[in-house]
Amino acid sequence: MTATSSNPPVTKLAVVQPSTSRTARNACIRATIAADHALSTRGIVDRDTPNDPFEDLFEPFELDEGPPPGVEPPPPVARREVYQQSSATRQPASAISCPSCAASNPSTNRHCESCGARIQSSPLPVAPPPAARMTPGGRALGVLLGVLVVVFVISQFIGGGDPAATTTTVAATSPTTQPLTLSLIQPAGAVASSELPGDYGAANLIDGDRTEEWQSAGDEGVGAELTFTWTDPVAISEIRIYNIVDETRFKRNFRIKEFSITVDDIALETSGTLTNSNDEQRISIATLKTTELKLKVLSTYPAEAVGTASPFNEIAIAEIEFYGRVATP
Repeated sequence: MTATSSNPPVTKLAVVQPSTSRTARNACIRATIAADHALSTRGIVDRDTPNDPFEDLFEPFELDEGPPPGVEPPPPVARREVYQQSSATRQPASAISCPSCAASNPSTNRHCESCGARIQSSPLPVAPPPAARMTPGGRALGVLLGVLVVVFVISQFIGGGDPAATTTTVAATSPTTQPLTLSLIQPAGAVASSELPGDYGAANLIDGDRTEEWQSAGDEGVGAELTFTWTDPVAISEIRIYNIVDETRFKRNFRIKEFSITVDDIALETSGTLTNSNDEQRISIATLKTTELKLKVLSTYPAEAVGTASPFNEIAIAEIEFYGRVATP
C-alpha cells in the first residue's frame, strides 16, 4: 500500500533512554503508537511503508500480549496501599486537645487556636513578693540608730579609743512631789457681827468642841460676818466647816448656804455654796501671809419644824477649822 497524499512523508521518531525505567519506556511507546495511528487514519502515512528508516528499531507487540512461550511471568509486584488521612482526622504526634472545645492544638500552645481557652495546666509564674516598706516610725528609728553609731565612733576617736576607759552613767530621776502636809492653824481670836445672848458666842467656833455652837441674834443669819485673826502671818490652804451634829437641832436652825471669804493679804474674794448637811464640808483657799480672815453669810437654808417643835430663828455653826502652815518670813 502506497500513500496517495501529496504531502511529504512524516518521519516517526522514538527516543529511547537506556536509563529510564520500564514504565517510562512503555509510556513513550504508547505515545508513539497513538501518533502513528492518528496519521494512518487520516491517510498521511502508511503503516506498511518500507521506506521508514526507524521501522526496524521497534519490535511489534501487543500491549495485552503475554510472555513468550516457555517463559514464566515475573511474580506480581506487591502494591503498597497508601491511605491518606483527611486533615480533619490527622493529628501530629505531639498534639493535645482543648478541654473546652476538643480542637487539636500543638503541644506548645498555651491557649486554644479555635476558642482561645487555656489548655496548659502548668502554673503561671508568680511575681516575687514586694519589698517590705518601712514606716515613718521605722525610718526615724533607723536615723536615730545611725546618729548613735556616728556619735559613738566620734567619741572613740576623740577619747583615743582606749578600751579601758569607763563611762559613768547617771540614772535620771524624776522629781518627786512631796505631799503637802496641812496643819491645824488655830486662830488667836474670833468675833461675830451678831451673837445670841448666852453661851452662843463666836469663841465656840474655835474651841475644838463640836457640841457647842455659835448662833446669830435671831436675824436668820443672812449678812452675818465672822472675823478670825492670827498673831503671826499664816498661809491658809483649806477651811473646814461643821454644822450641829444633833439632827433635830440641825434642822430647827438656819444653816449657811452661800458665803464669801476675804483675807488681808490678797485682794481676792472666794465665794461658794455649802450643802444642806451636817457632814464635814471643805473649802479650798490659797493665802500667803494672812493675819485676818472674814467669812460672810450671803444666804441660808431655812429652819424646819421637827414634830411638834417649831423652828428657830437663828443660824447655827458648831465649829470652823483652818489648815495650812505658818507663813515664811
